Amino acid sequence: MQAKKNNGVQRFFLTSTNKARTLYEVSKLVLLMDATAKKMVEKLAQLRRQIGILSREAQSVQTTLEMLEIKPLDVGNRSAKGIDERYLESQPFAKTSLVEACRNILIGSADQHLTKSQVEYLASMGGYQFQADDPTNSVEVTLRRLAEKGFCRVKKGVGPHESEYWWDSPDIGPEENEEDETT
Repeated sequence: MQAKKNNGVQRFFLTSTNKARTLYEVSKLVLLMDATAKKMVEKLAQLRRQIGILSREAQSVQTTLEMLEIKPLDVGNRSAKGIDERYLESQPFAKTSLVEACRNILIGSADQHLTKSQVEYLASMGGYQFQADDPTNSVEVTLRRLAEKGFCRVKKGVGPHESEYWWDSPDIGPEENEEDETT
């Protein structure tokens, strides 16, 4: 760490790439800070540790979901965040029926074919509270009903492969107030 004076203000610069030395020099710098700045630097370090822990935990959960053949999506790359992250933030299905949640998920991912497991995952990420003992079955029944009514299309799965559903009614949007059925 080097101290340089510029217009009477002393500034500190880290000059080492050695982690132990850098940490030592940063901790010396923290000792020279006022109490508020010290708290903020310590808080930032704490948050970065938590981010690392949560990142490793999220990777573990994602691996488990992929083993269960439930793959979180980044549908259409509409933004830097995946659709599941956007649903998690906005909770659009917290106060909707399962039919409305499924329709909106299919509409929102119109360029993708989704399995019942993926729709269940996105609905739960979007705040839908499943009341049934078997939420996957509830989603499957709802998707089949939507397909029977012509709101979406289905490609039947064979053997271990799940059926895939996609939105196929451009003239019928999520604002359509058809009588919702719940499972």
